[in-house]
Parts: sequence; structure tokens; C-alpha cells
Amino acid sequence: MQRVDVRFNLVGGPFDSASSFVILLLTSLLCGVRMLAKLTSKNQLTLPKAVVAAVQGTEYFDVVEENGRIVLTPVRFARADGVRAKLEALKISEEDIADAVAWARRPG
Repeated sequence: MQRVDVRFNLVGGPFDSASSFVILLLTSLLCGVRMLAKLTSKNQLTLPKAVVAAVQGTEYFDVVEENGRIVLTPVRFARADGVRAKLEALKISEEDIADAVAWARRPG
């Protein structure tokens, strides 16, 4: 990713840390540079909306640590969801499946 050095010369300071954070965030969004995510005391990360929008509909992520970086890869379970939806549409229950497996495994 290309790094962009953006400097602000703002009149009327001083600015508190919240204002500085807003300026940093807006600069990141406008210039396409990296965005920040804060790690809470409970080890939770809040991801920027732009990042979440890029993987819309994803609930689970594969998490890997690579050279000091945390890499999140979207995991989609579309196949399993599709099978469950089809079974539901055909009104096939877990009991029906257990009976079919028992029938298939019966001796002789």
C-alpha cells in the first residue's frame, strides 16, 4: 500500500486528542492510507466501517499471526447454509437423516 504524507496547518488550535483522531481518520479515508483499530482491555477490536463493508455478510474470520501482523481472512459457510436450507425446504429432519444412515448401514 502506498504511504501518503499529509500535513495539516490548522489555525485556531490547540486541538484535543479527539479532534486529532478525527483528522487522522478523515485523512486516512480520503487518501486511501491505513486506518486504525483500537484493541480494548477485553482483547476486542472494532474494525473500520470501510473494512467491514468490503467483506459484507461475513460473520467468521480465519485469524493468523504473520510476522507480527494479525491477518483476518473471511470464511464463508455458504455450502453448509445451502444444504441446511434445502433440507428445511424438503422438510427433512435430523431424525429422518439418522434413520436413512441406519438403513444404509444395516447388515446384508
